[in-house]
Formats: sequence, structure tokens, C-alpha cells
Amino acid sequence: MGLFFEVLEVLNHRDLRGNVGQLETVILAIERIGKEQGIAPDMMPKLVSVLGGLLRSHLLQHPNGLEGTPLETLLDQSVDSTGRAAALQRLLPEPIQSQMLQALVEQTGVPIGRLQALLPVLLPALLGLLAMGLPTTNPKMNSKTETAGQNPILKAFLEGDRPEAVDLGVLFQASVRFLAMGRAIAPPASTPIINLRPR
Repeated sequence: MGLFFEVLEVLNHRDLRGNVGQLETVILAIERIGKEQGIAPDMMPKLVSVLGGLLRSHLLQHPNGLEGTPLETLLDQSVDSTGRAAALQRLLPEPIQSQMLQALVEQTGVPIGRLQALLPVLLPALLGLLAMGLPTTNPKMNSKTETAGQNPILKAFLEGDRPEAVDLGVLFQASVRFLAMGRAIAPPASTPIINLRPR
């Protein structure tokens, strides 16, 4: 549950980007693509877990970024709608994505055709979860030292020392339960909602 607790901290930190709406958007995107591809609900956490592990392994090989660009800058660019595709290719080149696809087939047994449709949605979604820990303001990202430790979710993901503490599948399941709980206790539409937390 380590990553989920980091997400909860981010949701209550006005200087970091993550908010409940962003979390819900990512989780719904994962659930939607799973349903569209006929993936059983109990298989989605495993897919997210395996893909998250592959993503973590790749990022750990490049802790200081790629081609002189810090990792957090690439993560920021990969969730920016204006340059998402190019940044995603820089962060996860096509050969790396192909290796991930083959590993997913071997470790989950899901047909490759379905995974080919899933991957373009799942990868940005998982990067979106990690990007929730980025600062709300545009930090100076032109040096490796200036960005170190600015993203608590990414830091916990890369530096966690227990498998369950860095498992994006566990984070996905915890987030689903959290969002479902929020919907269950949400007031009726006619009830005014007072937001006491500044954003």
C-alpha cells in the first residue's frame, strides 16, 4: 500500500498536481480499455502489476534521464497533451515497448492482439499516476539535481524496497476501492458541496 499512501498525501498537497479528478480519470481509462478488450476484471490488476514492474525496471536503468533530459522532465512531457507522443517515444522507445509487450504475453497469457490495443492506453495511464506527484508550478528541469525528490510518487516507486510497496497493480486496486467509497458517500446532486481545501 506504500504507493497508495503517497497518492493520498499528494491529494492533500496543494503544491503537487494530483487531485481526485485526475486519479479517477486514470483509473476509469484503465477500466474502460479492459472492458473494451474483454479483459476479466480480476486480470486487470495483474496486467497493471506486470506492466508496472517492467516500467520500473526500465526507469531504474535510467535514473538520471535519457539523452541528457532528466527523468521527471520526460515524465512531465509524456502526460502533456501537446507533446505526449514524442515524449513517450523518448521515454519508452519502440524496441522497449515491444519487449514489454512480449513479456506481458508470457507473464499474463493475454493474447498479443488484445495487449497491442491495451498498451497505448495503459502506458500513458501508468505514467499519469506517477506524474501526479509533480509540482503544480513549472519547476526548473534543466538540471538533474534541481528535480531530485520533487515527485514523491516517482521517488517511492523507484526507491521502494518491498515488492508490494512498488506494485502499481496494488495501487490500482486501492484506488478503485477509494474512488468507489467516495462515490458511495457523495451527497445528492441537490446538496451544496463546500470545499474547504484550497487548490
